[in-house]
Amino acid sequence: MMKRSFLALFLLFYVQDAFGQSVRVSGVVSDAETGELLIGVNVFFDETTNGTATDDLGYYTLSNIPLGKSKLVFSYLGFERVVITLKDVPKADTTIHVKLRAESLDLPSITVSGSRKAWKKNLKRFKKVFLGDTKNADKTKIKNPEVLRFSKDGERFSAISVEPLIIVNKALGYEIEYQIEEFYSEEETVKIQGFTRFYPLSGSKKDETKWVSERRRAYNGSFRHFIYTLSSPDSSFYEKSGFQVYYLDKQGLNDPSPVDLSTIKKASDFYKQDPNSNLLVLHKPEKSKILAVLYTRENPERRLSMLYQQMNENNQGSWIEFFGKDASLDARTGLLFPFSQIRLNGYWGITGRIPELLPKNYKPGHS
Repeated sequence: MMKRSFLALFLLFYVQDAFGQSVRVSGVVSDAETGELLIGVNVFFDETTNGTATDDLGYYTLSNIPLGKSKLVFSYLGFERVVITLKDVPKADTTIHVKLRAESLDLPSITVSGSRKAWKKNLKRFKKVFLGDTKNADKTKIKNPEVLRFSKDGERFSAISVEPLIIVNKALGYEIEYQIEEFYSEEETVKIQGFTRFYPLSGSKKDETKWVSERRRAYNGSFRHFIYTLSSPDSSFYEKSGFQVYYLDKQGLNDPSPVDLSTIKKASDFYKQDPNSNLLVLHKPEKSKILAVLYTRENPERRLSMLYQQMNENNQGSWIEFFGKDASLDARTGLLFPFSQIRLNGYWGITGRIPELLPKNYKPGHS
């Protein structure tokens, strides 16, 4: 049975990899003050491998636009980042010109320790929180940790970066450029929010084969996988895919004895699809209950299994807490509206970090 874990992680989640193939977004990026065309601006759709850089004329073009709500990010060293939100794939080619403003030379107000020893200690703490403690984390390295700045305010530990973090994940075969928007850990709560661009690594045939396998392993049993199974017309597809869903008594989380799981008898008890829209709704349980999910097709990592013994020692166990009412998602993409309306705990809370993260244009069964 499973020991409880109160570590919680707020993240944006996406499920399917449906993209608008033929429509393009293009435009010119320039300096807002001088009008000078900017060369080499990083332009990308957040959490994908889909990106480019502006050419000698400041021009960019991108296709394969993600379905549903997506974020188009414009990033250039020395300038303020601009994020354009697209509500869905445009019906026709779309032009978006962007003017970037020079960034203030003043760093955000943050207390930086003058001790190199203290900085190294903070870096170690940051890595433990940001990367987690999985097998993939062991194979994930931050190439430029010197851009990080740390601060403490009571129990809250925060970090910013003066440049994007460059992260190499040799477990899944990606180099990741990560722009921190907000990072903090406080007691048992963690918030990690930022913008991510993926670059597939090049490797030997053996490396490529292993990455395909490891990407599939990271996908299997994930929250993204779970929501994908709920978007199927077959209401029992989530069960056929290895997921079991229960109501969990909140009081059981504070009790060292095994948790009492109440079986959900039918899928409509905990979610529904709106036939007239792309919305999928997760129902909030009654006040004393939490939605618990077991994935039975894969055992948890041995080093993490101690966290789940109270629920089920042989399966990956997670639970969902709701803030407010029911949680609405785009059934095509799995994007939450807004993402802060739920919190993921247990296995999903522990493994939902960068070392396990896949681009949202990842296709299960493909590289």
